[in-house]
Amino acid sequence: MAQPRQGTFVDPLRPNIQPGGFASPAEVALDITQHLAAVRQAIETMDVFVFTLGPTECWTDPVDGAVWPRAPGVSGGVDAPGWAVFRNFDEVETTADLLAALRLIRERNPQVRILLTVSPVPRSSTFEDRHVAVLTAWFKAVLRIAAERAVSELPDCAYFRFHEIITAPHTRVACFDPDERGVLPAGVAHVMRLFFHHLAGAEWTAPDVMQDAGGAEGAAPVRALSGYRRTTARPTAQTDAHTKDVDRRIQIICDEERID
Repeated sequence: MAQPRQGTFVDPLRPNIQPGGFASPAEVALDITQHLAAVRQAIETMDVFVFTLGPTECWTDPVDGAVWPRAPGVSGGVDAPGWAVFRNFDEVETTADLLAALRLIRERNPQVRILLTVSPVPRSSTFEDRHVAVLTAWFKAVLRIAAERAVSELPDCAYFRFHEIITAPHTRVACFDPDERGVLPAGVAHVMRLFFHHLAGAEWTAPDVMQDAGGAEGAAPVRALSGYRRTTARPTAQTDAHTKDVDRRIQIICDEERID
């Protein structure tokens, strides 16, 4: 990530848009005008709006309430006391902001269809004084609540279960990196196959990606492109009705074509 050069200027709302920084405030203003014009054109002409909800942590301007993606001093500026206030938006605030944004888009483009997703990638760090695993579980729940509210309140608004497909216990071993910080190519291909099959009426033609189970050396490869698969076999004779029902429900989560 390129840092701005000494004596240059940064747009606080898009701190990394110009590597090395802008030469003058006038250049920043001109680029903002161009950017907003492009955003306006996209909103008014798009047929489908696909949006992935991201982290809830941010910094705000104590004067006008503007939300910054990074604190002053990280990608430009000076980290001076009182220049920014850390915030971690809860489910009420996040839902309100999401609905307000989507309704504004609908005012400009009444026919646009909306598709929401939640990333399965966890946080690697947090500004808060609590374990990052606890923070990850909390903010993913916040995003799912916000997405669900939007789907229930807005017409032509749907949720694609990217997060659930990748993080399900029986698929994550083949879809996540061993450190669980990124999604493996097999996981991406599996999600894209389902996305195009169910939402675009097309078939995903990516190469058949193979990944070993958990990245262990010498482990048998598992195929993550064919929907649900079991990593450990269970004798059929010991599979009772309850287990079969649970398996059926898990299959539906990971691939809707399994629904009757």
